[in-house]
Amino acid sequence: MQKLVLLILLTALLNGIAASSPAETITFIYIEPAEGESSGGHAALQIDNQVYDFQHDDLGLIQLKRHRAQDFQFNYRFLQNRPLHSAELNLPATKRHAIAENAKAQYWLQQQRNHLLNALEQDQLLLTQFAEPNQTPSALHLKYAGLFYQAADISRIGLPLPVIQPSPAIIALRTEIYQQYGSTFLTQKIRQLNHALQELPIHTWSKSLTKNYYGLTDAYQDVLAQRLSLYVLLQARPLNPEALISLPPTQIISPSEYQQLVQLKRGLQKTIVEQLSTDSPGLGQRLFVNLARWLAINHSLTTQHWHFVDTFADESSISTTHERQQYRAQYEQLKNNAAVDFNKSKERFIQPNLMLERAYSQLEQAGNRYAELQKPDSEPIRMTHIKLLPEKGLLLKQLPTPNLTRSTINSALNQLSTVRQQTLATLKQQQSYHLLDKNCVTELFKLIDNTANHQPFIPYLAYINLDKHFQLNAQTELASYRQLTLEQLSKDQSPLLTVIRESNTLSSTLYHYHDDDAFFIFFSDDYALLRPLFGATNTAAA
Repeated sequence: MQKLVLLILLTALLNGIAASSPAETITFIYIEPAEGESSGGHAALQIDNQVYDFQHDDLGLIQLKRHRAQDFQFNYRFLQNRPLHSAELNLPATKRHAIAENAKAQYWLQQQRNHLLNALEQDQLLLTQFAEPNQTPSALHLKYAGLFYQAADISRIGLPLPVIQPSPAIIALRTEIYQQYGSTFLTQKIRQLNHALQELPIHTWSKSLTKNYYGLTDAYQDVLAQRLSLYVLLQARPLNPEALISLPPTQIISPSEYQQLVQLKRGLQKTIVEQLSTDSPGLGQRLFVNLARWLAINHSLTTQHWHFVDTFADESSISTTHERQQYRAQYEQLKNNAAVDFNKSKERFIQPNLMLERAYSQLEQAGNRYAELQKPDSEPIRMTHIKLLPEKGLLLKQLPTPNLTRSTINSALNQLSTVRQQTLATLKQQQSYHLLDKNCVTELFKLIDNTANHQPFIPYLAYINLDKHFQLNAQTELASYRQLTLEQLSKDQSPLLTVIRESNTLSSTLYHYHDDDAFFIFFSDDYALLRPLFGATNTAAA
């Protein structure tokens, strides 16, 4: 799908339900079915700038999902070419607040249930890896470790290789740590972690499974992350070069910004030193992030221009060099917008009486976007998925194995399999999908009013009958990407030729197959009079 039209129409696509709205506005959304489908479409509920919808997963469960409103629109209107219809419900403020709180509570309860099921599955995979280390490929992705390590930096026994060029800043920080805790502090901590790794308790699931389940994989990853983060200090390991983003030298740090950075660096340094005396879950991950940001700030102070930790996710979508050169004007506009956003973030960063770390996190994200769009046209750029925290991970190819016998591991695997099956059975009792009485519509109405009964269970019927059950403030139709683009092309080209060419998938220049699409030939959404004929042809072709 051509990104030129995306860049031209992106503002229009995001000017509907994604716009800022009054506090706790409740909007019912109907999503038309994809072309070639015979379903009644899909339904969702927008609360402020969050969209909730229920989806049927591979386990037969109906799951409550939550999306940013802009992402939701982008997925359905642009990627899936599906028009949306929205209706704002006229409800009292107390009712709107109750719905918002109900949606949040149900979402987080489900997240906890899913975390438990996923954690048990990860525990099974890890035990299998322990049982057959040479036959089962490692699937352990250690979050944040990629900020300092690449795969080649880890030896076959899971320990980091020596550093060729130590970081002077980390050496100075390590000196302060030794002054406070003693010169053998780091080696003693690492020795304790090595022992903890060998004696790792594997029967965590035999205890009561709580909503905050801390499983075998959680404990194992914590030990590995703590150990590798301490080796960063012990070896004075510099940042992974791929984890540091440098802005152009023209982005000079002002005196006010410099003072804020000095204060932030001092606070982070104090936090790092204090964290070393604790031993709580997630310590290694926190040390990785704080050390990475501390080093990035140190680079900024030393060079007098901005450096940030890379916060782009590994799955970020890519714009190719060809696309950048072909649509240079549109990308130039994106670059200008990113520059404006970065400058505003810098202004917020120097405001008095603010949460300094939060302001820096926002500046870090804006700086990432700005730096990415500053790349020359000869380089591809990442477009989406900037994280609140720099999560750059590391896939561990070799896992250090605890001191466990094969019979102990097999016994644990059998017990764990039983526990996971019981947990899944309980989830299916609570969340099993049913076409008529537990689907994307029925569950939305329960979010609105848990006593609601006899509402239509088909999304389209539910939408057109909303006014029978609720007072509506406004109803809006939000065109799909194809509809918006077709309108634009009809203005720029021959309307008749455009309509004929774009009426079918064989000659269309706009349509690209999506995984959710059924097979079809004719688009029926634009042609009411021909819809029966086009629909019959699509049915026959399928």
